Amino acid sequence: NGMGLVNDSVGYIGGARNILAGNGYSRLTGDHSVVPVTNYPPMFSIVLAALGVFGLDAIPASWWLNILLFGVNVLLTGWVVYRMTSAALFGWLAALIFGVSAPIFQTHSFAMTEPLYLFLSYVLLLLLIAYLHKPIWIWLVLAGVVAGMAFLTRYVAVSLYVLVGVALLAGRSGWRERLFSILIFLV
Repeated sequence: NGMGLVNDSVGYIGGARNILAGNGYSRLTGDHSVVPVTNYPPMFSIVLAALGVFGLDAIPASWWLNILLFGVNVLLTGWVVYRMTSAALFGWLAALIFGVSAPIFQTHSFAMTEPLYLFLSYVLLLLLIAYLHKPIWIWLVLAGVVAGMAFLTRYVAVSLYVLVGVALLAGRSGWRERLFSILIFLV
């Protein structure tokens, strides 16, 4: 029956509408004054505002975005598992389990940040896997950008920095190269 909305959804939808109105990432108070949003990360609202440039209001934009992200996240789940295990069967099985999971479906049914965060986390994992298989510095730069976007989507993404740091420290190269790769990622 449409997009699910909860308390936080109001902040994200209002933030997107205010970005489009030229008020920046802000919210309206009870007396209609505009104040900056400081308790919600801005990336989801920025993406909704970007979709609003094409004429979509933030609520239908979140509906379309989360439908798209549901399909993409199903595929990325399978792809990440395949890349980590080199077993196509496990990749297909993971995608199937993810796709029929009621909590995952429900998560993608609400105007919330989780679907976008999952997408960015999967992209980060794929970039990290690509770097670990073939250490080209551009993979780390892109991983750093994606980690930053994930952090601006959900503050819990600070854990992704720890994940990448540990993975790079456990690498096969010498300590100097490991620390340099962490620095490239963080910059």
